[in-house]
Amino acid sequence: MKHYNFNSSKNQAIKKQFVEREVYACISDMAEYLFSYDGDKYADWDEWENIGAIHEEEPETKEILEFWIVSPWLGEKLMEKGEAVLKRWGGWIWGRTCTGQAISLDGVISEICYDIEILEGQPYEWKI
Repeated sequence: MKHYNFNSSKNQAIKKQFVEREVYACISDMAEYLFSYDGDKYADWDEWENIGAIHEEEPETKEILEFWIVSPWLGEKLMEKGEAVLKRWGGWIWGRTCTGQAISLDGVISEICYDIEILEGQPYEWKI
């Protein structure tokens, strides 16, 4: 994996298709109302998985910048990778700690696609 080209044009197309299948919707504009510290809310911060991990691994604090509804399968994979996720029945919520680039370019998405061997040259390479 050390010298693998995650961002070749073919891998970008595979990861884009993967994201289109597994990431359902951005709910960042609702996050203040869903997860605020005041009043009624959809979920408390202590219900999140790995919410502390995003603060412990880096010397500078990472904060959740975007909120995305993802498939339960992707939610499990993100949780295994230490990403902040909120488990819900029909789709999990991923607290993405970066912004300004396509999700398909996130390192964690590259890692997951590599792990399930769907990238260029891997056994289960997706045909694009």
